[in-house]
Amino acid sequence: MTATKKVDYEIYDILLNERQFELRPQRGVSSRKLNGWIKTGLLEDSRAFPGSGNVHYFSPLELVWLGIIIDLKKLQVSGKKIRNAKKGLFTPFKAGNNKHYPALQYYMTYIFEANTAVYIVLNDKDELYVVNDKEYFTKIKRGHIQNHICIYLNKQIKDALHDVYTYPDFKDFEGLNPKEIKVLNIIRSKVYKYIKITTSKGEMTRLEGVQEMKKNENSLAKLLKSGDYQDFEVKQHNGDVVLITRTVKKKL
Repeated sequence: MTATKKVDYEIYDILLNERQFELRPQRGVSSRKLNGWIKTGLLEDSRAFPGSGNVHYFSPLELVWLGIIIDLKKLQVSGKKIRNAKKGLFTPFKAGNNKHYPALQYYMTYIFEANTAVYIVLNDKDELYVVNDKEYFTKIKRGHIQNHICIYLNKQIKDALHDVYTYPDFKDFEGLNPKEIKVLNIIRSKVYKYIKITTSKGEMTRLEGVQEMKKNENSLAKLLKSGDYQDFEVKQHNGDVVLITRTVKKKL
């Protein structure tokens, strides 16, 4: 998967690696948790004096990776698998200017420039794929991707950098069958933070999506009354509801 037009990768390298952002409170990541992830190798400590208690500042690239960690943790992916994913996503990738950049940075640049969707796929064999729409369904049909977790990189960027990024308008469904279009529309919607897809013999059989709800007791009451969920999770801080998520499972 490569970008076809001329891209100023060096400018993106500067912009995506400038550490100037503190974590926003809604990310729900404590300093203790951050330090734990640093100790286990999920994050790098970029502070001049590591362990000093100074504020962590993150680059856009690091914020997106942090969002991926958070979502993989919610999906109960082990630390070892996440470290393996990190190794793959930060492996140097040769760009169009013949210089190497972390793979995650390259694909973020690709999203900004090529106006397309990109998915990070982690399968049950601990293999990592970064693919666009057509590659995603082609690999499923050929059996290269079977049971897997799919992270929508565009949404990770939107969540971390919503002040500077908007969703591209995807219109190209050529070559996809009705089931694939249905799944693609679900993936591309703003409804689910992340999804899990189960396949059998190259056919998608089940989709499981996790959706963040409004953070108040009224929305929780409506959710309980509607019964429109298979599982839900509520997190509180100092007596206030800070996160409500529900899991919806669909047979395909």
